[in-house]
Amino acid sequence: MRRRSRDRPKSSGTALPPDDPTTDAFGTLVTALVEMQSQGLVRPDEPQREALFVWSVVHGVAMLALDAILQTPRAIEALGGCANERLWTGIVNPSALSAEP
Repeated sequence: MRRRSRDRPKSSGTALPPDDPTTDAFGTLVTALVEMQSQGLVRPDEPQREALFVWSVVHGVAMLALDAILQTPRAIEALGGCANERLWTGIVNPSALSAEP
């Protein structure tokens, strides 16, 4: 039987995940992006927006797997790999690529 996201309990109803990096995963993601920005590794865009992008892609792939839209481990791995590559190319600071030895 296929699980559907509509069959799972609803979230707390907040529009955005909490942003306290000491207590939640989303806050930890924002903190990690800020750190990578300070090292020049990711684009100097607004960290909350970048985190929402990353969060959306990762959780989108997870939902496709949970809802059995991706029906095999191979399909999950293939989309996960593509999503990971696109995530990185979407947030990487282009000048960081040219600075590599």
